[in-house]
Amino acid sequence: MRILLDYLIDQEEDRSGQDLNFCSYYENNEQMAERIGYFYHQAQAGVAHLPDAKFHQLIIRGLLSIYLADYKVARQKDVRVVARKLLSLGGSEAFFFYLHCWIYCCLTAVS
Repeated sequence: MRILLDYLIDQEEDRSGQDLNFCSYYENNEQMAERIGYFYHQAQAGVAHLPDAKFHQLIIRGLLSIYLADYKVARQKDVRVVARKLLSLGGSEAFFFYLHCWIYCCLTAVS
């Protein structure tokens, strides 16, 4: 999931640099959001039986939030749409982390 999130936010950069981006292999943004969402759910299910499962699930939500709060998302309209869909998967905890990451990114960009 992490590598796909990285490819998601780097699409514009990779297109301009003519670099390989796995997200370009999806037929459209809906399919891309669905498949990244599938990996998100698989990651959540994969840690469900670990000791302290809720903590590990929180980490996965945090990972989603960190990537989607990146300044690169705001610059790409299509990515913003996908990001909203993905962020909704994480619920209120992911949104909480997203807001904090977004504020941090904004503050560090100004500095």
